[in-house]
Amino acid sequence: MPDLFLEIGSEPIPPDFIIPTALAFKDGIEKMLAENRLNFKKMKLYYTERRLAILITGLPESQKDEKQKIQGPPEKVAFKNGKPTR
Repeated sequence: MPDLFLEIGSEPIPPDFIIPTALAFKDGIEKMLAENRLNFKKMKLYYTERRLAILITGLPESQKDEKQKIQGPPEKVAFKNGKPTR
């Protein structure tokens, strides 16, 4: 399973904002991975006044399959005399 290391450089972050910013960064990455059906084994957060980094281990090679049922209009509305309607 692949690993991902993501690092963002920035201007100096004020000391009072470093930890909340780093946690928001981690939460955003977790949310994005969940929305894209990508599970992982472990996530490690690193931060300094000029850097935010995250190491994600155990990512899958691909997304989990997803089934969708898409239902259109009733046949009596969609077709008239065997031809599609507008």
